[in-house]
Amino acid sequence: MSDANQRLIFCLECNGKNSTTDKDYVSKIIRYYYGVKPDYQPVYMDGKGNYKSIRTKRQIKKVEAFSSGMNIVIIYFIDMDGNPSSLRRVAQKELDEITTHCRENDYELILFAKEIEDVLKIDNRSNKMKAAQEFIENPHFERIDEQDLRKTLPLTKAGQSNILLVLDKYFK
Repeated sequence: MSDANQRLIFCLECNGKNSTTDKDYVSKIIRYYYGVKPDYQPVYMDGKGNYKSIRTKRQIKKVEAFSSGMNIVIIYFIDMDGNPSSLRRVAQKELDEITTHCRENDYELILFAKEIEDVLKIDNRSNKMKAAQEFIENPHFERIDEQDLRKTLPLTKAGQSNILLVLDKYFK
């Protein structure tokens, strides 16, 4: 259970206007594995490349300002967009930069190999919004090996994440 004096800020890749799929998926994961309605403030980055953009920093500062006196925890949720063993050099460089940014700022980092949809075993992704809605309405957590959600970094194959290792600190 998260601390009442704690404000969780989740930095998500989606844009929050046309898509809130990442927020919906993360909320469903928290409800399922921790049995609580998640209490966090989303920051929509509109792509992982905006992890340290002025807009993202401004959104974080805005939440912090409204959370005066609270312990602020910032967690980035990032899709690796490829198999961990064969990331293109450009993708690996960006991932390394995001990791460094999180470490230098004392932020938590949750990674999904390749994408959150791979971790959640969502097959039909030609229409991501429809696939997300189907998952939200009828989640299939029984198809997911919980151990694949408790992997330490670096991740080694598609379908893995460290999400539960990080969230355990704030929801157990």
